[in-house]
Amino acid sequence: MAEQDDKTLVRNSARRLYGDGQPIWNFNDRWNSYKRQRIDQFARLYAATSIQAAASVLDAGCGNLGYDWLAQIAIRLDRFPKQVARLPNAIIGDVETLPFKNEVFDFVVCVASVLNYVSAAEAISEIARVTRHGGGLLLHFETSSSLEYLWRPQWRSLVARIQTVNSGREDEIWIYHPRYIANLLRGAGYKIIRYQGFHIASALGLRFGWSQQRAAALSLLDPIFLPLSRFSDDIILLAERIS
Repeated sequence: MAEQDDKTLVRNSARRLYGDGQPIWNFNDRWNSYKRQRIDQFARLYAATSIQAAASVLDAGCGNLGYDWLAQIAIRLDRFPKQVARLPNAIIGDVETLPFKNEVFDFVVCVASVLNYVSAAEAISEIARVTRHGGGLLLHFETSSSLEYLWRPQWRSLVARIQTVNSGREDEIWIYHPRYIANLLRGAGYKIIRYQGFHIASALGLRFGWSQQRAAALSLLDPIFLPLSRFSDDIILLAERIS
């Protein structure tokens, strides 16, 4: 019952924040603006060429704002109808139960912390199911190994539900240990090609009790803190389905 209650709390939080079509990115928010910048940077460097060349692409949990590196042919899927009301190729659906046949996509994109509002085990299993052998995955999630949770009960948990702040609004999400996500990916037949952490020093700022906006200034130190990227707040990775 407690697990179900946790799942309901997270799903209700996502509905409260995004169900009415609110933008998923607030570019006046320094924390999330930096997050979007790093996702875009990684995607352009390591995934854009494959995404543009793919015959079929899924943006799983797309929200209402697109990405300039995403293929125009991409299917945009979101749980909330108002998020995709003005997007092309839009489908209403849940990442945990994708409404597609097996092995229909050459590339799947799942970023903007979508994984943190769903069961990672169910979502990754579904993503693998609809991805062809040799297909790619661009995945982003928030971690439990973040310095933000140092010496707290959630620290380095495989899975934990937390209360957090998102652009100044209260939120409930799941956080995951990177090893847990890596094991799920391997179990689903994926090989991780590239892996990058960010919001490292800024996560430590949160642990000191700083606001997200104040702590975000420390993101400038990420290049110096790269050896400690296993303690980053966010992970983005590129994977290939090999089996």
